[in-house]
Amino acid sequence: MRSKKTNLLIIMLFATTVLFLTACGSVNKIEKALNEFIDETVESWKENENVNSITISGIQDGLKGKNNDYIIIAAGDKEFEKSALSKIYTTVVEEYDGNTFGVLRPLDKESQINYIMVYDESSKKYYNIEVEYKTVNINGSEKEYPYFSNATEIE
Repeated sequence: MRSKKTNLLIIMLFATTVLFLTACGSVNKIEKALNEFIDETVESWKENENVNSITISGIQDGLKGKNNDYIIIAAGDKEFEKSALSKIYTTVVEEYDGNTFGVLRPLDKESQINYIMVYDESSKKYYNIEVEYKTVNINGSEKEYPYFSNATEIE
């Protein structure tokens, strides 16, 4: 009798582990897609010795160009704890306690964009993603660029 319970427990633990790893994988894919676009942009800056502002609009265009199923829904100064009703970019997020910003606002520390909400069309889920800022030296000037991490699913 104990061996059946033990086997059942092992199967349940294995299934839980697989589900956890699968869910984390989708989050990491979103972060990876966002950061790959940013990395390509920074490399372009270095090659051309020219810097342009990174905006939500520019990132979204880059994601579309790579046929990703990710739509940036909103950008704000505080964490998004509840998903939007929208499946397109909006500056009006229901029950959001922070400030939201337009798609053309440059992403740097001064912009106060600390979080973005992303909708994954394939999984039909919304994610809150933290925005941090790194710097790169181009022609003797430090330029900030966003780095995306800590994606979490939101309801």
